[in-house]
Amino acid sequence: SQLKRERRWKKRKDTQKEFVAKAHAIEAELKKKTKENADKKNSTAQADATAAAAASATAASATTEQQRMQRQKREQRLYQKEKTQQKEQLKQDRTEYELQIRELNDMKLAVEWLKNAITLFKKMETRLQQSDFAGHKAAHLHLSYCYLKLKAWNFALCHAEKTLAIHQRENLAKSSVSAPPPLLFVSTHDTYLAHMYAAEALVNLRQFQTAIKHLNPNMFPHLIAAAQHKESATPKSAKSVKSTKSSKSKTDSKAEDSEEKEEGAGASAEAGGPIEAEEDMVHEKQTWQQMKEAYYERRSADKENEECNHYLTILVNLATTYICKNELNKAHKYLYKALTINDAYHPALRMLIYLQMRMGNNNEAIKIIKYRRPIPVKQFMQNELF
Repeated sequence: SQLKRERRWKKRKDTQKEFVAKAHAIEAELKKKTKENADKKNSTAQADATAAAAASATAASATTEQQRMQRQKREQRLYQKEKTQQKEQLKQDRTEYELQIRELNDMKLAVEWLKNAITLFKKMETRLQQSDFAGHKAAHLHLSYCYLKLKAWNFALCHAEKTLAIHQRENLAKSSVSAPPPLLFVSTHDTYLAHMYAAEALVNLRQFQTAIKHLNPNMFPHLIAAAQHKESATPKSAKSVKSTKSSKSKTDSKAEDSEEKEEGAGASAEAGGPIEAEEDMVHEKQTWQQMKEAYYERRSADKENEECNHYLTILVNLATTYICKNELNKAHKYLYKALTINDAYHPALRMLIYLQMRMGNNNEAIKIIKYRRPIPVKQFMQNELF
């Protein structure tokens, strides 16, 4: 019984060892399979990653190539645009240079002709004892303008002063002829231009005090009256609207009256009576008289506006001279005076902007530009010409 028990125990141990060996073999096989599967997965993942990296690299290279091509095209377009702009600028510069050369040659020729005219006027005074003051003044004035364009400041100043001397001689001759002696100094448009030319030449010669003497507003009494009238008659915002409305109503009423007169004339023509024909003639004469009066009124108003603008030009030039002299408060005083006469005078507004910037008030200058909007110099000159 003991032997049987040992055999059974030994057999049980052998079966247990076989079972453990089989279990270990199965576990090893499972581990091997899982390892192989993991290796396969890793290899596929690596392959996928390399494929994705290769695809992204190809896409990035394609996008970079596309961006490079676009950049090259943009640079080429900009280069062509800049090249065309440079060609146009060169063409404009060439035409402007040719115009300047032509103008310079024309000015030199004009100087020669005006010198000949002045010598002829002098010979006429010495030999024939006759004097053409208007022609002599005009020759000196035009010669002063030509010298200003040629930047010959001393010659321009000399001929402007000669214009003023001839004007004084003309006044003396008139006072000796007339019984009641008039004023020795009578300001005219010629004296205005002569003072302006002389002041410009003196400012360029850095002789500011003498230029201020030429720009004294009291030396232009024929302009002061127009400026005072304009200052007293300048309407404010609401008043100006009312005045425009009243003027429009007046023009509408005049148009209605003219239409009524035309209708009456047509009716009288149909009637054919002699009394109506006489009335038509009277109406025609009255309308012609009214048109004539309106024309002369408009002409006098234009002349008054021109004289007022000349006075404003004197004030702005005086302020410019004080700015060049670095006396900014006096310049501000004369600009304020000009703007009180005409608050829409663009040269005064532009000079006020420059003055505010010189005084350090950049915000005030920006406000003037933003709310008043002064037109540029070229546009102002075109408006003055046309």
